[in-house]
Amino acid sequence: MDNNNSYNNFLQKPVEVNTYLSSVPIVGEIIDSDENSITIAPTLSNSGSDHYRSNYDKENTYYLPNNSIISLKEI
Repeated sequence: MDNNNSYNNFLQKPVEVNTYLSSVPIVGEIIDSDENSITIAPTLSNSGSDHYRSNYDKENTYYLPNNSIISLKEI
């Protein structure tokens, strides 16, 4: 998988990310991606229910290196 191109397809979309850095999936919006990482603005509750209202926490974002990502899917 060419991660950067694939992750660019998810920019500004609600996603669920499984990562080695968290025991629970991270729900949010990808706000930036490059060849080595993605940056996610999580939902305010990170419960998955806020993605319908676009309540993303743009102040506190998660920086995830590509090698820490197990899976990513649009929700």
